Amino acid sequence: FKKTSWPIKTLGELSLIITKGSSPNWQGFEYSETGIVFVRSQNVGWGHLDLADVAHLPKTFNQKEKKSILKSGDVLLNIVGASIGRAAVANDEVEGGNVNQAVAVIRPLKNFLSEKFLVYFLLSEKAQAVIHSQKVDVARANLSLEQIRNLSISLPPFAEQTRIVAEVERRLSVVEELEAVVKLNLGRATRLRQAILQRAFSGGLV
Repeated sequence: FKKTSWPIKTLGELSLIITKGSSPNWQGFEYSETGIVFVRSQNVGWGHLDLADVAHLPKTFNQKEKKSILKSGDVLLNIVGASIGRAAVANDEVEGGNVNQAVAVIRPLKNFLSEKFLVYFLLSEKAQAVIHSQKVDVARANLSLEQIRNLSISLPPFAEQTRIVAEVERRLSVVEELEAVVKLNLGRATRLRQAILQRAFSGGLV
């Protein structure tokens, strides 16, 4: 992508809120079958949400943790443990839910910073290098909210952000198609290998 004189901004300047949730155990809550969606670090993948094993909490948890109630379009960033740096956009499925202390919630300023542009930036090699250089290893690696607020980003005009996101997604779709072909061919190779071995040990190759 051709870069001109894009201004350098911090995420703190470009966000309505940068916060995180808390442990339900600390607040006296237990997981429930129904209720609000509770996003944990394992639910935040590399550019996507994985809600296959998502937890739920009673709605009253939101009364305790109002600051981290999710809105569609929030950017979620893992800030604790081995999955530090994974990021994804919150969708309608998690709106009104909440997060634990391992997930930061970044709410970009509307029409200034695209949530998808921010996610792709956070997943970029440059941002990942900064994130992992700043993490602190105590019992578990962690990244502070202040470090996130101070993270610098080159900010193109909003229309240019939209164009960049579209081009990134187009190129990623090509990669995903190639991965699918490779996976299919690996499956075929595995089945062929098994067939050859079966024939070999049943006398079929003699």
